[in-house]
Amino acid sequence: WYDDATGGPVLAESLTFTTPPLTSGAEYWVASYDNSIGCESDRRRVRIFIHDIPDEPGIADIQHCGDASVTLPATIGNGGNTNRWYDSPAGGNLLAQSESYTTPVLTGPVTYWVSSYNDSTGCESDRAPVTAKIDKIPDTPGISNASRCGEGTVDLVSSIGNNGTANRWYNAPVGGILLDTVLTYTTPYLSASATYWV
Repeated sequence: WYDDATGGPVLAESLTFTTPPLTSGAEYWVASYDNSIGCESDRRRVRIFIHDIPDEPGIADIQHCGDASVTLPATIGNGGNTNRWYDSPAGGNLLAQSESYTTPVLTGPVTYWVSSYNDSTGCESDRAPVTAKIDKIPDTPGISNASRCGEGTVDLVSSIGNNGTANRWYNAPVGGILLDTVLTYTTPYLSASATYWV
């Protein structure tokens, strides 16, 4: 092995040659040699290309209420042209090669790993973890209708449903205005029947 097409010192006499650490491309030359007679073939050039490793992708964990298939977004790191998604921080299964990844239906939290990849150079970044957090939807709260004689305010008493931590009171079944976040909601002064949602 040589570092020049002609002349130069012999770097190694072996079938394989390990270069010193390289930060850019390099060229070496190799010839076949017969030790018994001292004859050597012409040299052949071997080119080495050093490609940049892509940066890790930009990631963010995602949260969803209830069992679902979710799409995990990730921006491609500099030097890459796609992302690779895995089910393990090392080795494991390649799940997809795309900028984002849509999971199967998840019933609990799952962590995936994503790297940025350059499919023209074959270079790949380190993997970054992305967690899909699947939270249980709280059960509906306990509530009873209330009444009073004459005009005035009414205390509406509720209890928190399983997996909940608080109750929310609204003036409409969908959308509407959030009125309060208490267990017992005191209505404004009422002169007629009214309906609230919790």
